[in-house]
Amino acid sequence: MSSPHKQREPPMKSIKMDVWQFVRVMVAWEDKGFTKGTNAAASLYQAWAEGWLELDERLKDLSERDFIAYSELMMEEEVELPIRHKQDNVALLQALSSVVADMKKVNEQPETTKETKEDLIFEIRELMKLSKRIKYEATKA
Repeated sequence: MSSPHKQREPPMKSIKMDVWQFVRVMVAWEDKGFTKGTNAAASLYQAWAEGWLELDERLKDLSERDFIAYSELMMEEEVELPIRHKQDNVALLQALSSVVADMKKVNEQPETTKETKEDLIFEIRELMKLSKRIKYEATKA
């Protein structure tokens, strides 16, 4: 008599990104109203919400009392976030594409300062690298 074999779920994947990149994605979802509902972005936002809210509070606190620590956390630290399934990658890639498009629009505005343009160019380049890495990792899954 053969016993039914329980199919094991593949191990959960994860993605690492800089804190500032994570902040950009989560703020974009909040600004665009993708925090609730049944779409893939809302599902991923909700999956990451607890860690996001803790990080956001920490960043707010540091920005008020220790700007150097705030800057180091934003620019030097990474977060590792669970990717539960293919739809998470799709939602994250869509968010990154939207953030980059919004940043490019700001960068094209005549009133945008030279310093802001340089910062935006850096962020756009790094977000595009992140997108490429996510796409590459998704092909290996």
